[in-house]
Amino acid sequence: MAKDIAANLQKAQEQQNTVIHDRQNQLNAKLEIMTSQHKHQREELETTQETQGNQSPSSAIQQRLTRPMATPQWATWQDQTPE
Repeated sequence: MAKDIAANLQKAQEQQNTVIHDRQNQLNAKLEIMTSQHKHQREELETTQETQGNQSPSSAIQQRLTRPMATPQWATWQDQTPE
């Protein structure tokens, strides 16, 4: 009986190890995809910065903050009075 328990325990451990390795492989594949996407996004960002004259992030934010904003849609709704 002890041999059966030991054999079952070993089999369960092997199955658990297989599941763990499969999950590691899935996560590694996902990490590789995400790393590739990040690299592509980084290259796009660098290209964009080159075409915009290499603005620093703070000056780009400042430029966005100082440009005029469009009137929000809700503001025009409130101004309309039914005739």
